[in-house]
Amino acid sequence: MYPINSYEGLKNFLHFPDDTDNPYSRVLSQFKLFGIIVYDPNLHNDFHQLLQDGFERFDRHTGDKVLYFTTAQPPEGWHERNNYRSYHTVLENLNKPNNEKDSTRDVYGFCNYLGLDFNNLPLILLSDNLNSRKFISIKTNAQFLAEQFELISEFCDRVRTPFNIETDLDFKNLVRNLNDGQNNFYINKAASVAEAMVDLFTLEDENLQEKVFKEFIEKMNRRINYFRSKLRENEENYFAYERIEQLAIFFATSLAKICSRRYGNTNPIIELSDGYEHESYILQDTLNSIQEFLSTNNSNVDYSIGVIPLSKIFEIEVNLSFVQYVRESLDIEMPTYFNKFYPSSHDYNIRTSLKAPYVNFNQKTKSNDFLPPAIGQTKFIVNYYYRNNRLPKVFNANFQDFLRQWDIVHEIRNKAAHSSRVNIEDYNKVLSAFERIQNRGYAQNIIELKNQIRERQLD
Repeated sequence: MYPINSYEGLKNFLHFPDDTDNPYSRVLSQFKLFGIIVYDPNLHNDFHQLLQDGFERFDRHTGDKVLYFTTAQPPEGWHERNNYRSYHTVLENLNKPNNEKDSTRDVYGFCNYLGLDFNNLPLILLSDNLNSRKFISIKTNAQFLAEQFELISEFCDRVRTPFNIETDLDFKNLVRNLNDGQNNFYINKAASVAEAMVDLFTLEDENLQEKVFKEFIEKMNRRINYFRSKLRENEENYFAYERIEQLAIFFATSLAKICSRRYGNTNPIIELSDGYEHESYILQDTLNSIQEFLSTNNSNVDYSIGVIPLSKIFEIEVNLSFVQYVRESLDIEMPTYFNKFYPSSHDYNIRTSLKAPYVNFNQKTKSNDFLPPAIGQTKFIVNYYYRNNRLPKVFNANFQDFLRQWDIVHEIRNKAAHSSRVNIEDYNKVLSAFERIQNRGYAQNIIELKNQIRERQLD
């Protein structure tokens, strides 16, 4: 087990992935599996305390054939007592301190980079190669972590290398056991774990050189534009659409880190009322942190990094209110399957007319999580419910105005996915629409609907 808060050692692994003669490859070759323990110390305090207090014990019990990385810090003297291990010299720069305010944004950005659902944390990411774009995510908690460590160590003791994590039956059995017997085997291929950690910590250095900062911005823009080109080739490429959003959010959270250092506390551009999701408040803090950067660099910035996080807040709340309302109207049991895939053979598609396309309100992801409809599809169905008096009465007043603001958010959000550049005028339009949704009470009505369905107090 090794504590991480910097990227220097991992950068060495990433830059020399195939050279078997370099010391970094030799260090990597002794391990059969690598594990990354992903959680938010501020949100998962019990889990963090367990790792922190039991760091040395877990380190001893996880064996020498699997290497875990964690943001939990070891007890005093641990590094000195364990510097005989070959990988300690290589990784010695990974334990720089990190402040807790940044850690939540960092974890959220890291999850987006790797295509992980922040709301599913804590997770253990398992891969046989840090540089490979193939890993498995395992849900964990304070109750099961020690047992999961033991199962993984037992597997590494008996498995022969090399093995293929996609096809090895013993590894598939391990994953099933780690998932409490559920057949939920999904290989995530969004990015390599090493690359994600390197990019996560690139802007960590307080003495960051401007050249490195500019190179990071150029790199992220290239990544986003690559997936834009894929989406323009195929409008149905959901993976490309999703990756644009995820990378833009990672980009924004990374910028927030350096902007907090450069600009300090600035006047907030948005202030969410009570009742939003934890994820929404992370996005709010991110946007408020990068606002000064956006306003002072307006001629050189792709404003997707502002538009996408802002529209994501709206999307999160719509998916947990209107989408769940429609699902309940289709006899999906609430709150048992609130924002969860409902295992059933029934059809949960809706269309607004005989010529209109169907919209699926019970779709699942490859990892068996619930996949809500696209924000534009949901808007059409919600408008259909409104015209047929099927929404709660609280939404009757000025609902057309609300739908107009929804149109603005949706239209510019789509432009951010398809265009090579979103400008400050687009960003300001989304800001104005979002402010109107808040100031006119529409947002509060959405939050109340969400809470009613969650608690099953819906009329």
